[in-house]
Amino acid sequence: MFSREQKSFIRVLKDTKTAIKELDNLASAVLLVMVIILWLLQTGLLTTQVLIFISSQLLLLQFIFGDSAKRVFGAIVFVFVMHPFDVGDHCLVDGDKLEVEEMNIMTTVFLTKDGEKKSYPNSVLASKPISNYSRSANMSESLEFVVDLSTSVESLEALTNKIREYIERKPKHWHRDHSIEFKGIAEVDNSKVLKMALHVTHTLDFQEVMERTNGDPSSCWS
Repeated sequence: MFSREQKSFIRVLKDTKTAIKELDNLASAVLLVMVIILWLLQTGLLTTQVLIFISSQLLLLQFIFGDSAKRVFGAIVFVFVMHPFDVGDHCLVDGDKLEVEEMNIMTTVFLTKDGEKKSYPNSVLASKPISNYSRSANMSESLEFVVDLSTSVESLEALTNKIREYIERKPKHWHRDHSIEFKGIAEVDNSKVLKMALHVTHTLDFQEVMERTNGDPSSCWS
């Protein structure tokens, strides 16, 4: 059985090979056209009339396929130069959390958490802001909660100790360093409460959604 990282690596190699093959085909077609033109020049067959004919055809092709050529060039720059993600990365695109399923020269296929596949043209993705959770450093998170204002100091200390013990028991989920902030007094359902916030830093990447959820600090009070 392959691990998730091994499977992602295999998919990266496969998609990279596919993208390079597509780029090679495109470069071969351009090279073939150049060879034909050079051959015509060497044989003297490239007369003024032929040159005018070729130029007119190139202008016609530019008129017809100019926008397509721009999209192809933009897609190539996006895949090989910008390269904001790899296969298996978890990204945020247009507010949606997506996993990169497949990368080609022209398109990228994403997978939603519900298993739906979404295909984006790479030329369109090049103009969008993309957050890559997989390439991000350890990320922080805050959880706000309230306790009754009449809660004793001893109970608050017991609560903070329990939170600390829970975090220290989960080194695969949380960094030891954390903080609890007292934010003020508020009124909820006609009762005075003390607003507090717990600030923690993940050791588990945000892309591991299910495992990260299982490490929710709120579970230590259940």
